[in-house]
Amino acid sequence: MSLDPVKLADTREWFSKARDDIRSAEALLGATPPLYDEVSFHCQQAIEKTLKGFLFWHNEPFQKTHDLNVIGGRCCAIDPSLQSHLRRAAPLTQYAVEYRYPGPLVHPSRADVEQMIGLAKEVLEEILSRMPEAVAP
Repeated sequence: MSLDPVKLADTREWFSKARDDIRSAEALLGATPPLYDEVSFHCQQAIEKTLKGFLFWHNEPFQKTHDLNVIGGRCCAIDPSLQSHLRRAAPLTQYAVEYRYPGPLVHPSRADVEQMIGLAKEVLEEILSRMPEAVAP
């Protein structure tokens, strides 16, 4: 079966943006001082873009939301084997907006953000393992 080159390129762009968010998170973790709130934001964004890339590939429309519960639920409807990974990722939703502004929040620790980076990488790898190789960035 021949794959649509435009759809391949557009899907690859979603995953490329996700990978760039992971790279940004790693760079911000290495900053002096480390920027943990910003790391957590980029981890959430990496997972969001990964999931939206999966939905895009499967011709599943999605709304403009940062809620990983909602987006992940749509992905699990396509592939239920993603459920355990996406359930663990859902709490990162809080880092999409709330942590971008001042307020009385409990900020993540180094251990927290290291776990988030690992989770973002895991979700990207899991999704890519279910996709044609040609969409990998």
